[in-house]
Amino acid sequence: MKKTKRVFSAMLSLLLLALTLSCVSVCFTASAYDFIEFGNYPQTQVTLTTEMKEAALAARWESYGYYTGHSNFDNYGDGTMAPGDFMRYADFFFNGIKYRAVTFSHYRPWDSWKESSAEYSYQDDYGFTTGNIYCFQYEPLKWRVLDFVSGLVMCEDLIDAQAYNSYVIKSADGYYGNASKDYFSSNYYYSAIRKWLNEDFYNTAFNNVQKEKIKTTTLDNSAAENDKYSAPSSNDKIFLLSLHDAKGYCFSSSEEVQDAARTAKGTDYAKCQGLYRNTSESDISCWLLRTPGNSQIVKYVTYEGWIYSTYVYDTHCGIRPACCLTTLKSDTTPPEQPAPEVPVIDSAKAKEQDGSVFTVPEMKADELLGFAGDGAKLTKADDSEVKADDLVGTGMVLTKADGTKETVVVKGDYNGDGLITTADARMALRTAIGLETPNDAQKKACLVTGGEEIGTGDARIILRAAIGLDTLALV
Repeated sequence: MKKTKRVFSAMLSLLLLALTLSCVSVCFTASAYDFIEFGNYPQTQVTLTTEMKEAALAARWESYGYYTGHSNFDNYGDGTMAPGDFMRYADFFFNGIKYRAVTFSHYRPWDSWKESSAEYSYQDDYGFTTGNIYCFQYEPLKWRVLDFVSGLVMCEDLIDAQAYNSYVIKSADGYYGNASKDYFSSNYYYSAIRKWLNEDFYNTAFNNVQKEKIKTTTLDNSAAENDKYSAPSSNDKIFLLSLHDAKGYCFSSSEEVQDAARTAKGTDYAKCQGLYRNTSESDISCWLLRTPGNSQIVKYVTYEGWIYSTYVYDTHCGIRPACCLTTLKSDTTPPEQPAPEVPVIDSAKAKEQDGSVFTVPEMKADELLGFAGDGAKLTKADDSEVKADDLVGTGMVLTKADGTKETVVVKGDYNGDGLITTADARMALRTAIGLETPNDAQKKACLVTGGEEIGTGDARIILRAAIGLDTLALV
């Protein structure tokens, strides 16, 4: 009896050991999937204040070039869909933080061949409607590490919503991705999404230092089953995961399993782009894979976490970029703020020279600021800002958008009121005979005869200008 108990106890111990080792193995596998932060992209919606809106409106606006059409399901392959200018964006900085403003005059349809309508769009489901400006803050991208050896990482969130291929035209042997029918619409090598990932997303999300940390990866772009639909291999920086990838690493090896590890949520910015969301499943959305199914079908991950097929022209699928990094260390250094374009002031009314900006008399502040470009401001000696209707006077300071400061000089204007009067001539004369000591700006304003010091000749010319007998040169 005791021997039987000892055997049973030993077997139980072995079973517990096996379970323990199994748990350690599972825990070890799970711990291999770490997260890093790398790059920046517009994500969370923020309230657009009046000041932020002004900064956004002053920024450079670009068109997304999204497609719309006028087809129905019976003839969607007619090739009549085309890019439009109905949805635009502008990147801008406010208080040192980078934002993206988005507006659209028409809704983005969930299929690229559909007409623009709230009925065929998911944008209004999130409260994004036409004619408004929405603002999204650039934030660090969170990546899930899939393989430490190769450096393969995948965005944890769905950061955008894009079509695999926006253009589709039907032929006798399938659906093609361009009007000349050179390749199937599901061909990843020539796809719109591959171009978008390696140009738009790549240049938006990463600065030059971060780009050096992204490897060029050779991709297998084979079809799921029929090699007829396989695409050539490609060498890419950024890419979509393949069907093989989505069944490996931390994921279930089965396409039919509702795998929580494959599920993902979309950002506010992705929703504004028209991402589809299954509200009954905790805000989870579907996302694209790069593997073709047939000429117009590609694989994607459903919101339940299993793998199915979707059409290439669907614009509502989430994008979950992947790449291989040279180092798996977080790097969220924001892209450098581009240097503002600052014009050189050189006109008949205002001219820059030797750290000063010379202007004609009786010029209003808004006119000088117009010469100086966006972001410039004009202040008095006490640092108070000059109003738009105020006259520009000697001694004021012009600060340009790049931080450059220049002292304003109005020839003949000694007292800084922006006019040439007998009072200025009197002060110039007092200076000439040693009764006044001018500052640098006043000295430049009164040196009208070409000398190095203010003399009685300068005072005489200023007096003549004050009573309309002479006109002073700008510089």
